[in-house]
Amino acid sequence: MNSKLPNHCLSIVGPTATGKTRRALELAEDLLKVRRAAGVDLISVDSRQVYQGFEVLTGADVPDGWQQQNDSGLPRQFFKHPEKQIALHGVSICELTEDWSLAHFVTFARSVMQWSWANQRQPIIVGGTGLYHKYLFSDDQTPMIPQDEAVRSSAELMSAVKLQEWLGQLDPVKLEQMNQSDRANSRRLIRAIEIAMWKARQTAESVAVVGSDEDDIKWSQVENEVELLTVPLAKIQSSILQRVVERFDGGALQEVERLLALKLPSSTPVLTTLGVPEITQYLEGKISATECQQLWALHEFQYAKRQLTWWNKN
Repeated sequence: MNSKLPNHCLSIVGPTATGKTRRALELAEDLLKVRRAAGVDLISVDSRQVYQGFEVLTGADVPDGWQQQNDSGLPRQFFKHPEKQIALHGVSICELTEDWSLAHFVTFARSVMQWSWANQRQPIIVGGTGLYHKYLFSDDQTPMIPQDEAVRSSAELMSAVKLQEWLGQLDPVKLEQMNQSDRANSRRLIRAIEIAMWKARQTAESVAVVGSDEDDIKWSQVENEVELLTVPLAKIQSSILQRVVERFDGGALQEVERLLALKLPSSTPVLTTLGVPEITQYLEGKISATECQQLWALHEFQYAKRQLTWWNKN
């Protein structure tokens, strides 16, 4: 076996409730059987399963018996198979109060992939967040542009309308490209303003973006074998409803209660996690348990359809 595996990656993608984690685990065991790699690293692409204390609500798929560990060469803790050289990264690694963005994910996942290759292991990307996959294997460094605390401080008390005006002055083309949902989303408007201001400060000979790779890996040229999992929409819908009922009865209510007790700002991304708004309405007595489960399942199904549409186009 060479001192370093080629920059090769496998990706198991598709909408929610299609068995991506199960398939990734099967593939990992097959790779070890044929000794293709010294170990396998599964990297979750779920932007909400990163949060500790949200395992039930988000359906974080940590197999029974796996132990949480740390390694000096890795940025975050991970879960390890009790007997085999299989690790799961990107699950239960953040506090509920922490930010987790596309930029955080790209930096995190690339560091795990490079560690994996350096140790003759095989990384497998698992998850259906298409935008994360897109930028993980892109040379576009826009997601790596750092946050601008001055911008965020100034924007903190601004309405969406005022933020739109600000962005329109800096980058009217970007504002025009944003859909109505994005224009009403203060967090996305602020990020667009940060990027516009960063670009405005750059010259034709600007230095590389903070967070770009020092070893000059061309991420767009990384060999990435993609397996898209799909099942009939009716089956996805049925599986989602079953999952929602199980999570509702299995601890999701308590997880949301603990989250709400933190009294986080309404703009905090974790509050938009599917299941949180619906359970919040139930806890406030605005809807019944059945209505909560049906509404949650509906939103999960709508999300699954959007995921499938994205993957079919990409």
